[in-house]
Amino acid sequence: MSGVCDNYLGAFAIFLQASTQQVGWVVAIPQLVGAWAQLVSVWLGRHGIRRIGVILAGAAFQAAMVAVVIGPCAFPGPEPIALLIIAAMLFQAGGHLVQPHWRVLMVSLVPIARRGRYFARRSRIAAVTSFVALAAGGLVLHVAAQLGLPAAGFALLFGAALIGRLVSLRLLGTLAAFDPGPTSSAPAPPRTLWRELVTTLSDQAFRRFTLFVALMQGAVAIAGPFFSVHMLRNLGFNYAEFMASLAASIVLQLLTLNSWGYVSDHLGNRIVLVTTALVIPVLPLLWVFSGNFWYILAVQGLAGLAWGGFTLSSSNYLYDLRPAGSELASFAAVQAVISGLAVFCGAMIGGWLAAALPPMMDLGGVTLGLTHPLYGVFLVSAALRLAVTLWFTPRVAEIRLSQAATVNQVIYRLARFNPVTGVVMDMLGAVRRRR
Repeated sequence: MSGVCDNYLGAFAIFLQASTQQVGWVVAIPQLVGAWAQLVSVWLGRHGIRRIGVILAGAAFQAAMVAVVIGPCAFPGPEPIALLIIAAMLFQAGGHLVQPHWRVLMVSLVPIARRGRYFARRSRIAAVTSFVALAAGGLVLHVAAQLGLPAAGFALLFGAALIGRLVSLRLLGTLAAFDPGPTSSAPAPPRTLWRELVTTLSDQAFRRFTLFVALMQGAVAIAGPFFSVHMLRNLGFNYAEFMASLAASIVLQLLTLNSWGYVSDHLGNRIVLVTTALVIPVLPLLWVFSGNFWYILAVQGLAGLAWGGFTLSSSNYLYDLRPAGSELASFAAVQAVISGLAVFCGAMIGGWLAAALPPMMDLGGVTLGLTHPLYGVFLVSAALRLAVTLWFTPRVAEIRLSQAATVNQVIYRLARFNPVTGVVMDMLGAVRRRR
């Protein structure tokens, strides 16, 4: 489901003739509504509803919304973009209902000493599945477009996503045996939950980290929704080339996740955050220099390397940051709401910039000509990413390890620890556990 919906929802909006700003809305509005759904999820848990019940309800709701997305493929209506935005909004809400309680279940099941490697393996399995869905989806769309049936191609893709979510819904049901139950047997009024959320934000380290993640995601969202527009409209990529560019990012994540997990467990999450955060501002800047297909593949590969480490380390850092006895679901919900607001603002700003930026800009007497209007959006995103990184990196501290690592150590470990040795280490670890 994720392999299809995360990668092809924007392409589907472009197929429906969405404007650049509307493509931004497809990303911005669902993220905003979905983030607030995490607070609803926490509130439901405080009213005696079992965690697994909330998880299954959110997953079932997502499946229903994927079915709704198939509608414009078979029955084009007068307002397909509006229907797509509403379906995407409710789809994100269902997914965010799941996340807080799923995190609590996973933290209770995974030992802290193996958390980095476990989630790296899990992410690797998810990356393989997403890659298969992405590659198959691109080929299906390419063949369907060649046959003059692109709508049928999208219908087939979202139909496969629906089947995937239904299967995963059944698998999630098996977690019922590990459900610790609701947070409290006595229903908590909304003001009590609100008080807890305010208390959560009073922790300076958590507040600083949450602000960093939110600002980074907001800066990324300024350009993020429009890379698909740039490839499909400005660069004239077909669906096969579009798929290959997305696949390059997933493949590099797949090949390096085990190494990132190893570095995270041995050198700490802070240094991985800092190292990858220094690379992320460069990524949108690289899109300005060339539209060559092979060049774009290389840029996407570098993006996969950086985002794989950043996503893994930021998630694990949140686990380490939580004070003993505090509620992880509340922590995650607060961070999701603030990040959702930032993504909403970023995507809306990006859409506005795409329409407002002139093709020629005067920067202190230097005239900058933009071959494509979106290049200005990419440059703004790069500058804001760099500003966020420079603000945060001197202020973040390692929590789990007593000795801080250096960037050189990360580069050394990552360079010498390749996917093949990662598999060998996994096998040796399994032998030791059996003994």
